[in-house]
Amino acid sequence: MSRQAKLLLVMGSVAYFVGCSSEGNRKIKLSSDSDNATGVQTASSVLQVGPEDQRNIAILFFENETGDANLDWLRRGLTEMLTTDLTQSRDLNVVTVQRLQELLARQVEEVPNNIDVSLAIKVARDAEIESILTGRIYTEGGELFIEVELRDAKTGRLLRRESVNSPGMEQIFSMVNDLSRRVRTSLRGDLVAETEREFQLTDMTKSLEAYRCYSEALENSEKFLLAEAEKCLKDAVKSDSTFAAAYLQLAVLKFKQHNVEEAMQSMEKARLYAHKLSEVDQIRLKLMESKHGDDVESYLAALEEFLSYTPYDSETRMQLAGTYLELKQYDKALEEYEAVLELDPKRKLAHNQLGYVYAFRGDFATALKHIDKYAEASPGEPNPHDSRGQILIMAGRLQEAITHFETALSIRPDFHYSAENLVNVYGEVGALKDGLANSDLVIKLAQNDRAKANAYTNRARLLWRFGKIEEAENEIKRAQDLQPRSIYPMLVAREMYLSESDTVAANELSWSFFEKHLESVTSREWSDDEIAGFLVFSMEARLPQSQVIPMLENLMQSETQAYRKELYRYFLAISHLREGSSEKAREFFKDNGSKYLQILVALPNR
Repeated sequence: MSRQAKLLLVMGSVAYFVGCSSEGNRKIKLSSDSDNATGVQTASSVLQVGPEDQRNIAILFFENETGDANLDWLRRGLTEMLTTDLTQSRDLNVVTVQRLQELLARQVEEVPNNIDVSLAIKVARDAEIESILTGRIYTEGGELFIEVELRDAKTGRLLRRESVNSPGMEQIFSMVNDLSRRVRTSLRGDLVAETEREFQLTDMTKSLEAYRCYSEALENSEKFLLAEAEKCLKDAVKSDSTFAAAYLQLAVLKFKQHNVEEAMQSMEKARLYAHKLSEVDQIRLKLMESKHGDDVESYLAALEEFLSYTPYDSETRMQLAGTYLELKQYDKALEEYEAVLELDPKRKLAHNQLGYVYAFRGDFATALKHIDKYAEASPGEPNPHDSRGQILIMAGRLQEAITHFETALSIRPDFHYSAENLVNVYGEVGALKDGLANSDLVIKLAQNDRAKANAYTNRARLLWRFGKIEEAENEIKRAQDLQPRSIYPMLVAREMYLSESDTVAANELSWSFFEKHLESVTSREWSDDEIAGFLVFSMEARLPQSQVIPMLENLMQSETQAYRKELYRYFLAISHLREGSSEKAREFFKDNGSKYLQILVALPNR
């Protein structure tokens, strides 16, 4: 991401430790326009998803009529090949079988794995599909034939039939390229001529076995069979060590598994052979690089460019909306979330997120109506009650909130979000005993040391609230033992001592923490969150700038990551201002003043 955005997001991740820990549990999504019948704000009625001159074509799975079961993979494989080829045309948008199944799910209880022409026609209007492409593969006279039929999506009328043939499988890539060229010519009509590079499937790989494995991997990924998908992708690159598309999919899979190191290795391989990627996959690679790099502007541009090819990809729109939301560009996020809802009205979490958004804006009535819709779509689930409780807290209706958090826990006793919320709200209403009981539950449910340390710290805050300082100190110590680098327990302890007018204890605590970690903070073992947290603590604790400034200068000089350097520059500017050196501070603000002001606006509490 850009230095500004990466810094914003790193700083934002620290807010969990600096402020109220429940902030991290909120789920955000946006929409607008009123449904007059219900009063609930809903998605706009018209979805503007692509260029006006873009034509939508649905490609169904092929039929294998060869009698050879070993060629069954071509049912999907040929669809993938044609999709890859046709998506190079910006004037064509390919609607996938998966998208057709999503649309069909709105109308029928059970969606078949194989969608035929009649079912495609049934949902064509929802996706503004103009044409439907079907195909079959068969043998005749010792020749292999691939035949496609192009039909009108409204009537099913046959518009065009094309076929190609060859003595065997060796020419299948060129056969598909030929078919694709004919389909494009038929569909384009009076649209402007293509300007993109001429792409051949053999540009991706010349190995049919590699492509077979790749196609099977895509199918397994859709079924969430990640281990099987990984094996297929590894087989694909074993057959063709330069198969960039397979490396790209392997990177996607590894990121899903949170195996960042192997994901980055696969991404580097894809980058090495990027010239063998289709134009759309090149955008995917760019998108992935910018997402895991340091340029949010490039990430946003890649998302938008990718959507110009695949306007019905709701997951990409979710990413785009989420990025706008993280940057607090609410209007743009709103547009994208509206599009997501228009694409997938059954996405029940949308209403949950909408509830939070309207609550943040002070429209609690509309917020709760969205939670009602979420609850209707999620019977027997605890989260709608938890979300309603949080929104009721924001509206100041604490007793009602308690009822809903307890309902969530009665549905699922291990639902730690509601237990955490009850710790806070019981503290607000003066019920220490109930607050401690839920604190015990949160500690019991904590799945790692970080979560448990936060639970102990929140327990300390609760005890401090009721004047039980010595007991609160014991909980802080437990948190420190579990997470020695965490600033959250340190800040709570400091605030606690200051509230008791014990400035000496507060300063001693701050100084000992700073000295303990001063040398190790420069090590590569510290995460971005930990480093940012330590810097925040250095500011919050009002430590001597004569100590803080040299530390920041050393960090900045030894740092290689651009966004971390920006983080240190930001704090150096603040430190020089605190020291009274406005001229030195101005040097940092000279080129970055607007950026730093945006950071300050984004984090008003700090």
